[in-house]
Amino acid sequence: MKKALLTLTLTFTLALNFTHLGAQNFNMQFRSEVSFPYSCASIWGYSSLDGALMREYALVGTNYGVSIVEVTDPDNPVDLFDVVHQGAASEWREIKTYGHYAYATNEQDNGLLIIDLQYLPDSVKQYQFIYSQGQDLYTGHTLWIDEHGRMFVFGANGSNSPYSGYACFDLTTDPINPAFLGNRPSPYIHDGFVRGDTLWAGEIYDGQLQVINVADPANPVALAQFNTPSNFTHNAWPTHDDHYVFTTDEVDNSYLTSYDVSDLSNVTELDRAQSNPGSGTIIHNVHLLNDQFAVVAYYKDGVVLFDVSHPDNMIECGSYDTDPGESGGNYGGTWGVYPYLPSGTIIASDLSDAGANGGKLTVLTPTYVAACWLSGTVTDSVTGVLLNNVYVEVEGTQNTDNSDLSGVYKTGNGVAGTYTVRFSKFGYLTKEVQNVTLTSGVETTLDAQLVPLILSTFSGQVVDSITNAPIQGAPVFFVSTDGYQYNATSDANGNFSFNGYPGTYDIYAGKWGYHEKGLLSVVVNPNPPPFLFQLIKGYYDDFFFNLGWQSIGGVSNTGKWVRDVPIGTSYYGYDVYNPYNDVSGDLGDECYMTGNLGGTPGNSDVDGDVVTLTSPAFDLTNYNEPYINFYAWWVDGGIFGSPDDTLKFTLSNGNTTVSLMNLTSNASDPSWIFHSFKVSDFITLTNNMKLKLSTVDYQGNANWIEGGLDVFEVVDSVATGISETNMNHDLINAYPNPFSNEETISYHFDQPGSDARMDVYDVLGNKLESLPVKNSSGTFSFGKNLPEGIYFIHFVESNKMLGVIKVVKQF
Repeated sequence: MKKALLTLTLTFTLALNFTHLGAQNFNMQFRSEVSFPYSCASIWGYSSLDGALMREYALVGTNYGVSIVEVTDPDNPVDLFDVVHQGAASEWREIKTYGHYAYATNEQDNGLLIIDLQYLPDSVKQYQFIYSQGQDLYTGHTLWIDEHGRMFVFGANGSNSPYSGYACFDLTTDPINPAFLGNRPSPYIHDGFVRGDTLWAGEIYDGQLQVINVADPANPVALAQFNTPSNFTHNAWPTHDDHYVFTTDEVDNSYLTSYDVSDLSNVTELDRAQSNPGSGTIIHNVHLLNDQFAVVAYYKDGVVLFDVSHPDNMIECGSYDTDPGESGGNYGGTWGVYPYLPSGTIIASDLSDAGANGGKLTVLTPTYVAACWLSGTVTDSVTGVLLNNVYVEVEGTQNTDNSDLSGVYKTGNGVAGTYTVRFSKFGYLTKEVQNVTLTSGVETTLDAQLVPLILSTFSGQVVDSITNAPIQGAPVFFVSTDGYQYNATSDANGNFSFNGYPGTYDIYAGKWGYHEKGLLSVVVNPNPPPFLFQLIKGYYDDFFFNLGWQSIGGVSNTGKWVRDVPIGTSYYGYDVYNPYNDVSGDLGDECYMTGNLGGTPGNSDVDGDVVTLTSPAFDLTNYNEPYINFYAWWVDGGIFGSPDDTLKFTLSNGNTTVSLMNLTSNASDPSWIFHSFKVSDFITLTNNMKLKLSTVDYQGNANWIEGGLDVFEVVDSVATGISETNMNHDLINAYPNPFSNEETISYHFDQPGSDARMDVYDVLGNKLESLPVKNSSGTFSFGKNLPEGIYFIHFVESNKMLGVIKVVKQF
């Protein structure tokens, strides 16, 4: 049929793409795609009889309104109408249906878009609804329509309006001009589910699910509330008997979480599940199908099915990545999914199509297969004691669990077959049970007894690499591939000793005033010979160890400087605030940051306060021309006012304090930036130097600000030839750095002359070798035959320094 043109409707040329470019996961068949020239939001479905034919439609939220696509033939979708809500262009749009009407929210203006669907597939009619009483209702974030014909619009008019909780309307009498039934002004509800007289409200900014009696929408009664794991509660879906509820948190590394809510005075968390553990992917929306399957939209992982019929042991049993080019945290990819069409067809909407400018609709056919469950009890083979925190993994899958205080574990897999199950715990011999048969719809019991290991004595010494003098107070850290971890500190003779279990370890030692050292993948047998750590003098700290930096704050405990592995935060994936990673190439993943609680950008930033980070004292009196180098992170922004804050760097010599630099709102950049300072240009060298960072958030303008520090070092330029001008990381790079065997040096120069060369120096300034550089760019291997230590690679042409880079060989 011919596509009708609507008044107030913009028409676009749509590209229909029926070739899927990515790999299918399992139990989900790709049927077709429809690509749009604009981004998409949430999705809903609609079906109606046309004679004997049941026609099915996808209602796709877009920037401009709602696109209606017929998916009766899932292999040949037909784009019918683009219904545009004039004056309400919005990235956020949620759709629900009541009878033959569809209702769509937006966060821009002009109220609700109402679409009369009864004339499909030939035509549709559209209406606009703005409720006017006291404060006009112009926007809404999401909505729900219950079985009583009551429409709840959530987050209406934003976070500070009489309708920011919800505004409720009666659709039964006049679905185009519904009557107002009541409202709840606060707290802000992001999304909600209503059945019977119960509202399950996702109060995202309070990080909780609130259960509310809405028998009288004008007088809601709170029944219970509880926080969800990531404290950013997005949506919830209860079983039909309200015995269990399943929630999502819209942040990186979030979970599908199940709760027993049969007794609202004693809500119990039962299980957490992830589609791709460790990837950072964000779960968005969960829908239940027949109380057995959770159909979930993941931003970067697509459509995922979980068998939740055992709420205490949820198992992934199907998935389809709609955008294989999208991965990891942040937003982008699948926004919504709808699994309730009569045919069983699943439709999904993508915020943005990977590699394209717009979003898309994906049409899928699921195969619902019951999970295979595996459970049992783990005990000590000698004493019979129940063992908790035993790590149980079904090898070859991502399904794992840790035994509880009763020694009980619960896991499984979504695909039947024969598997090896691995049991591991600190202090016990790892056990593998092979040929374990897992069957769909069946719970298999597998108990295990673990053999305790015998402790050995680990000992060693930490000394100065030049003088062999013992180093007292050096932290030593052992971590094994099985998760065993030991910490020790060297005594007055540089010695350390502790009892540990044999295994393969990465071993590290360090101290302020020395360069840390790592020994990687060391096989430690029972009662091994002593370990020797020879540390090179110098000031270097990548914060793998806690070497004595001091964090001081006022009232803003959440924004204090903390040493940790960063948990990134972003504003809907577009603006990064807290870093997601530390500077690459150093030991470990730690750095210093102003707060590190994850969640939203403002969750643990500095608020109306001054927080400071101060280095331990360092002695520069024996340096000829020292430079202080470090990487800094600084972001000042947000949605609440113009950036007006500062990250200040000062340097003290015990007598005088000078300013090195101030990063202000004009210098915001969500990346690690290298900085280098020639100390003598600022202050007299003493034996009591300290670097201080102060992050200032000024009262009255609640911006989101985050500061960071990583890879601090002091370099003597006379010995190494390093200065702030030639330490050029754009022209020269090294990876991995530090390295244990050899590493790759990459370089890029416009036009090197015939005498261009690479000179290698040790930390004392001795030239070790010189190699010609013949091309403008390239790579070469370095360091295989050199002993462990610190080296500086100079790129020289006509006796002029082009650039230099420092590399560290550890073992």
